[in-house]
Amino acid sequence: MAMFRTLMVALAVALSSAGAVAQTAKSLPPGVAAVVQAAKAEGYTGTIYGQSLNPEQIADFSKRISAYYGVPIDLKMISGLHPQKAAQVVQGAKMGAESGIDIFWTGSAIAGTLERGGVVAPFDWIKEFGLDESLRWGQHGLRAHDGTLATVIYNTNLVPAGEAPKTYEDLTKNPKWKGRIAMPRAPNVFIYISYALGDEPAQKILKELMEKQEAKILPTYPDVRNRVGTGEFAVGIGIDAILLKRRGAPIEHAAIDPAVLTPWGFWLMKDAKKPATGKLFAYWATTPEGQQALSEINGTSLVTTPGTELAKIAEGKKVVLVPHDFMVDILPQRLATYGAIMGVR
Repeated sequence: MAMFRTLMVALAVALSSAGAVAQTAKSLPPGVAAVVQAAKAEGYTGTIYGQSLNPEQIADFSKRISAYYGVPIDLKMISGLHPQKAAQVVQGAKMGAESGIDIFWTGSAIAGTLERGGVVAPFDWIKEFGLDESLRWGQHGLRAHDGTLATVIYNTNLVPAGEAPKTYEDLTKNPKWKGRIAMPRAPNVFIYISYALGDEPAQKILKELMEKQEAKILPTYPDVRNRVGTGEFAVGIGIDAILLKRRGAPIEHAAIDPAVLTPWGFWLMKDAKKPATGKLFAYWATTPEGQQALSEINGTSLVTTPGTELAKIAEGKKVVLVPHDFMVDILPQRLATYGAIMGVR
């Protein structure tokens, strides 16, 4: 009798679990539900390249996506220098080497390298998963989050809120910031700004920053964030400070209008070994649950996701999304000009 009761309890638990999974899958678009089944054959695991995360953050992503689909998904999330990695993947493909990546999570300029190299799978996310057209990013990309590579930050111990810049032009006007403005060694930042303001106005601002304000060029984007946070610089251009601000650093986002954003996307690799699990991750990231995870774990989101820091940064401002085609086609044409103004190659 005891054995019978034990068997009945085990059966009830199994049926309950199966029902939960079935209920989750049933609420998914047909195209996504079918991919859940395909991911089972892959062991519900996939490799996502593009974000620098610690083990706890990766585990949190895996836990949340597993709860969403009702199956145990184990994500391998890796990152590095995107330009070099993209070039390596493209060159490797020519020699028959595998990328080892299922989803490449990156910005449009890098995606352009991947597309031109023929290593991106021709998958139509919008058609296959019934997603909103606003999430289409390029021909084969799925818009993941809206990047902040044209954002301005400032140290609140050095810049009173009332003196913080409200336009890009304001950056050139305050003599207190001479030699105290930092920007990354990347002309891209002002090329993004040029989409919103125009080529000539953006060049004028950059020239005045370099000549009049003696802006300093730092090696990387994180260098700008961190050194503004420590007070070495008063103002930083080209990076957000969402996570640093959460940790209590004396740092804030300048209320620059327009809010110029540079969307990132997910691209399915042509040689993906776990394409189904990769697709599940990308789809989930666009859902309210996925967007909440991106925001809480990594400080990223779409600007349209309510309650996120990015939504607050853009609130009340004209939002300008720099188009994928601009970043792929026009940006490379302007690199030499803007790089010369900055004195970088």
